[in-house]
Amino acid sequence: MRQLQHNGIFEGPEESRTLALDSVALQKGLYKVIVKMLVICLIADATTLEGAREAVEEATEELSLLGSLQFVGNMTQRDELLAAALHHYVDGRKVEALQQFCEGLKIVGALDALKAHPTVLKSVFLQDQKPLLASEMIELFKTGRVSGPGSNRRRMDARTIGFWQDWLLQVEDGESIQNVGDVLAFATGLRKISAVGFPTQPKQNVLHPEDGPAGFPTANTCGLILRLPF
Repeated sequence: MRQLQHNGIFEGPEESRTLALDSVALQKGLYKVIVKMLVICLIADATTLEGAREAVEEATEELSLLGSLQFVGNMTQRDELLAAALHHYVDGRKVEALQQFCEGLKIVGALDALKAHPTVLKSVFLQDQKPLLASEMIELFKTGRVSGPGSNRRRMDARTIGFWQDWLLQVEDGESIQNVGDVLAFATGLRKISAVGFPTQPKQNVLHPEDGPAGFPTANTCGLILRLPF
């Protein structure tokens, strides 16, 4: 409540704040938003049934505009009234944004596809809560620098990548303080594989002795390149 009272749309001393003219706030409809928030705070501050009824009576007009005006017979009903006002305030502000979002989804029939197949497209709009698997990490990274067939470097590459993949499986099994998501974050900066993929193909390169000293894996998160020391 105190933060709202000190908003820029009010002016004057603490004990007698009055409305100030703010053309930007007026254009954005901030006055209406602040009043609605004040009404909600006023009801929430009421700790007795009598106080709740007085708060509702003082805010009758505003609650009517919110569509939340109702008789308060007990504190449970006060909580229900508060929840209804908050619901209208939060969801009501999103209506225009959601309408624009849906209009955008109508392009090439995306909205109809979303309604017809909500589970298929769920991963595009909602974060996947499943832990990242070692197999997904292994599948994601392709070997970027391939040594010649039958060469010692080719055998060293295969051995190093095999050790790396075994370690990823151990991480998945909980044998490390890290998880597979941590490893992906080290290599790409992301803990989850995006539903739309990466801008370029993530690659893994094996560093050989002639490439210079390297005791631990390194990564270029911008180039999506993971370097594995032999």
